[in-house]
Amino acid sequence: MICSVVGNGLSSYGFIPPPTNTPIFVTNEVTEIENYKSIIESHIQQDHNLQNLVTNSNENLLVTAAASSILIKELVAKLIELKGTSPSSTDQKRFARAIILVIPAWRYPGSEDGTDILFDQVGRGGLIQARLRHIHKALFKNQPKTKKRKELVIEQLRARPVRAWPEARQSIETRCADFKKSGKTEPTGSL
Repeated sequence: MICSVVGNGLSSYGFIPPPTNTPIFVTNEVTEIENYKSIIESHIQQDHNLQNLVTNSNENLLVTAAASSILIKELVAKLIELKGTSPSSTDQKRFARAIILVIPAWRYPGSEDGTDILFDQVGRGGLIQARLRHIHKALFKNQPKTKKRKELVIEQLRARPVRAWPEARQSIETRCADFKKSGKTEPTGSL
């Protein structure tokens, strides 16, 4: 017997596993996308210019470069308002899926869910991602850049005093001479 039900509803393992045919996580994702969709629609309805851009794009089945620029700026601003300046990839993906529901003219036929032009999981070159990068550059342009680990290590090594430099040089020269005399083609050990 693999799993038996005990009087209190618990199995012999301490729990009853949920049925395998109920996709719990999908419901949350669909709900989140629907929430984003309603937020996007209400945001667009509040601005007549955005309404016209969306209507023209959907009627022509094409989002022009000018319309794309305006829409992405507005919609990413809304995403930032909801999720902060660094929304997760999951939030970006779901937001892109919601945009496609509102503006089907933006659907990219070459991808599974049509969001590649807005959110590119592989190349990170979607319009949403590009806009967020632009915003991050603008936000952090006045902050000093952090140094890479390699640069920090080199800086630390240069800051160390070299006390035994003549002895170290002599040791290296001796080892090099010994290596040449040995006739080996590759050095072994460390200098």
